[in-house]
Amino acid sequence: MKKELAAKYPNVKVVATAYGLDKPEESTTETQGLIQKYPTIKAIVAPTSVGIVAAAKYVSGSASKGKVFVTGLGLPNDMKTYIKDGSGAQASLWDVENFGYVSVQIANSIVNKKQSVKVGAKIASGKGDKGLKTRTVTKGAVGNEVILGPATVFTAANVDQFNF
Repeated sequence: MKKELAAKYPNVKVVATAYGLDKPEESTTETQGLIQKYPTIKAIVAPTSVGIVAAAKYVSGSASKGKVFVTGLGLPNDMKTYIKDGSGAQASLWDVENFGYVSVQIANSIVNKKQSVKVGAKIASGKGDKGLKTRTVTKGAVGNEVILGPATVFTAANVDQFNF
């Protein structure tokens, strides 16, 4: 992953990887430790919904508010306060309503229309899809798969539109 990050984002320096073990207290302690050890840190990227809330909560109540950008995977309802309070936080996750719709449309297309599920096949996801409209079948770890789409990024401008 470090090689991929370096190739795609050559100006980003990863200073540390911390593990909060998906526990609020440990995630908070790790956030505090990162900020103390790296006082000029610009961002914290948390890959779990527990870690992002702990990091955002800590940053929001500290002198780092507005200086350290917190992002990662998180639920909009859990992150709303920190996204809107000027902490510089945002969260990303799938739009469960849209992905549910797309999943049903694709399954229906495969079952009823004899849709191809061979690698490279395009599957229409239906007019109600708020995202990509078509998906491509790819080779997965245990068979062919359809990636439902990019994550939704929750920001101060849109976080109130989601309730989960």
